[in-house]
Amino acid sequence: MSTLMYIVYWRKLGLDHLLSSAILLSPAGCHKTAPLLCRVTGPMISLFLRICPCFRVFKFPSDFLQVVIAKVMEDVRKNYTTRNMLSFLVYKLLGGSKNDHAFTKVPAYTMNIFAGCSAGIFKHFWQIWLTQKFRAYDYGKIKNQQIYGSPEPFDFFENYEKINIPVYFVMGLLDTLIEPVSVLAHYASLNEKRAHLAHLKAFPNMGHIDFTVGENSKVTNFIYRTLNKLHRPTNVNVSERGTLERCDTSSVDFLKRVGV
Repeated sequence: MSTLMYIVYWRKLGLDHLLSSAILLSPAGCHKTAPLLCRVTGPMISLFLRICPCFRVFKFPSDFLQVVIAKVMEDVRKNYTTRNMLSFLVYKLLGGSKNDHAFTKVPAYTMNIFAGCSAGIFKHFWQIWLTQKFRAYDYGKIKNQQIYGSPEPFDFFENYEKINIPVYFVMGLLDTLIEPVSVLAHYASLNEKRAHLAHLKAFPNMGHIDFTVGENSKVTNFIYRTLNKLHRPTNVNVSERGTLERCDTSSVDFLKRVGV
């Protein structure tokens, strides 16, 4: 999400983004669907932030609590039964393969949960969900005019023609947080404007964890192969045609199912 925002907005400003290609694993920014937990807790968190506008960061309130949570999580990880129980809960929330879930292979549960999350990030995600548009943060009409030069937030989808590098959109067909239909919206938008730069890769039995804290050799190998292909000296001209022929079999099957 942030990579696409950076590329498009820097190009709008006439600046060099200094990137030669992008591989985006389950990118956010477009949310056609959302897990039930997000749809239920989202309005409550949004109401809380309106009541407490000075609240800035979601994080554990004390070092002591962080240590306690870390100890509990590590105990859960080391015990076979509790580890599999937690993996089942993650499977229900974030998708993935029910058997041999990627969460069971995460080396340390606590390494990514203590940094905290900005309340502004939640507000932005909630705006995107409510409007169903991949837009910049909405500050209100007056401040939007000052920042974006328009009373409405900058719309990234409408400016995808500014993308000038190959972009690989990677999705897990079992991802229930950033579902395939949402990743497909990114791909379709770029494919419509710059077909020769839009690429799609689908992994049939993977969910969100496989692309974030999981350790999956298939994903890693795909990234290495793609980078090697992109930066290998070649005299072959890039096709300007649609990119279905450059999608893998799983991606093509998925596109056919959704009618693309």
